[in-house]
Amino acid sequence: MRIAAANQAYLDATGRTQDELNGRQVFDAFPDNPADPDANGVANLGASLQKVLRTGRLDRMWVQRYDVPGTTPDDPFVLKYWSPVNHPVREHRTGPVVGVVHHVEDVTSLWAPLHGVPPTPQTTDMPSADDWTKFVAAVSTNERVHEETAREVAQLRQALSSRVVIEQAKGIIMARRRCSPNEAFEILRKAARDSNVKLRALAASLVESVADNG
Repeated sequence: MRIAAANQAYLDATGRTQDELNGRQVFDAFPDNPADPDANGVANLGASLQKVLRTGRLDRMWVQRYDVPGTTPDDPFVLKYWSPVNHPVREHRTGPVVGVVHHVEDVTSLWAPLHGVPPTPQTTDMPSADDWTKFVAAVSTNERVHEETAREVAQLRQALSSRVVIEQAKGIIMARRRCSPNEAFEILRKAARDSNVKLRALAASLVESVADNG
């Protein structure tokens, strides 16, 4: 995979220029730090990019240590922690994936203290590990709450949809049998039980059949 372009924020964070990156292979431009025996940035980012290309869906990576080379060949690698999200790019809405937008936030000043990394001369006012432990815990909690809320909304939407179609089916039965709402519901429930079909599915089938017949 080759780099097509980078915005100014990314260039500033990595200490690179557009000319240095455009057209280069991603992992030639940003190899693993040879001084770090545990470096896994290339492997983890590579797996995420391939996943996006394969599935066509965005992939949120966990906070990743991925050091970047210094600004000259003699400079050591610079310690970096990133929060990456990789988005698929398509030619059109339903077309094949033709690239990936690699969006990252430089979280080095936030994340490094949690791993016992001492401040650098450029970051003397870094927060305490305890402060950021609480911060990360709060963010994690908010993420779980968001996911749980999304699931609840989906369940409520499905329940509402089921109720609407069942009420429609009851109305049809009431009109045909000239019966009460309770009687119509019992007729519908008995038919679902006898035919071993879920109540909502049977109700939807009845509504669709009436709609098809005008």
